[in-house]
Amino acid sequence: MANFLSEHNTRVKSRTAISSNKLTEGMVIKCRYASQDLSTGEYIFLVLDTSYKGHLHALSLNEFNSKTFRALAAKVGTAPVLGPRFEKNNILKLELSGSPRGMYEGMLKSGMGSKYNTSYRTLDIKKMTGIMLLEYNLEN
Repeated sequence: MANFLSEHNTRVKSRTAISSNKLTEGMVIKCRYASQDLSTGEYIFLVLDTSYKGHLHALSLNEFNSKTFRALAAKVGTAPVLGPRFEKNNILKLELSGSPRGMYEGMLKSGMGSKYNTSYRTLDIKKMTGIMLLEYNLEN
């Protein structure tokens, strides 16, 4: 499977450090993550749910291209991330309306095989380090 991390990195305008307890649904973040096999990798995630059954649920943008991500953003819309550290950079998050589970079931699940590949992740937030909130260029 192709890794689209470098493609997404070219669309990042700015990075702002953020603590894990400040994460909210719809944020685009970059971090290092230690997986079950203890290998550590760099990932860009779209946060879907910050705490469902004790885990953070996200889509790994490493698994699909920026065109697909921008199309998803256009479909759901965006909103500014609130707070002085984020507003000065005009950081946007995706507008994931309704419940996170409903959003996944209604919009994302059907595209997992075709659009989003194997991007769905259930993460142990304690294994995430160097979390950065990204200002992602969503323009074509």
